[in-house]
Amino acid sequence: MTLFLFMLERVGLIIIFAFLVSRLKPFRTVLQTRKSWSSRAVLIVIFGLLGIVSSYTGIRIENGAIYNEGLHATLNESDAIANTRVISTAIAGLFGGPIVGLGAGVIAGVHRLMLGGFSAVACGISTILAGLIAGLLGRKYRIHRTFSYSHVLWIGISVELLQMALILLIAKPFEEAWALVQVIALPMIFMNAFGLFMFCLIIKMAVLEEERTKADQIHDALQIAQ
Repeated sequence: MTLFLFMLERVGLIIIFAFLVSRLKPFRTVLQTRKSWSSRAVLIVIFGLLGIVSSYTGIRIENGAIYNEGLHATLNESDAIANTRVISTAIAGLFGGPIVGLGAGVIAGVHRLMLGGFSAVACGISTILAGLIAGLLGRKYRIHRTFSYSHVLWIGISVELLQMALILLIAKPFEEAWALVQVIALPMIFMNAFGLFMFCLIIKMAVLEEERTKADQIHDALQIAQ
């Protein structure tokens, strides 16, 4: 339960970021022109940096013990972190496409690798794959058009399950990896899926607001013309 509460705090920070950035007209414009290379580059940088911040603000786990500390510049070999990094890379993929998801995943994943810890390689790889897979599934289900919350939740749970599987497969020794997964699996799966859902909801509200504004402008122009 303790880790659930700490993860909820981190998800809250992501939600605040989503709300603030959705208020910026340039961000909404970039979302609507997401197929241009310049827009893709902007989204890759924004969500890649958000993934880095999520790693820095993660909750340190050492030998099954939970430490809710400040920022993490580096981790000891026996350390791991529970974090909200997958939210940023998955959102990048869902609304920017596979290229944006992969780009943001590479930025956040390489940074996670540099932080260290015995699960660094597994978490770095899973971050990259999360962005790519979310992008492919987002394109398949047209998330940027449908805003299907059920699909968003399913994708969020799936990429977190992938991360847990990679930790068990790659992180050594296996006993420590298994102990880590037992501690972080449920909090990270449910809290990150919830954060992904909330981020999607906020972006949907921003996009609808932008569309209403354009519709009002067209309506006013037609009235003037008449």
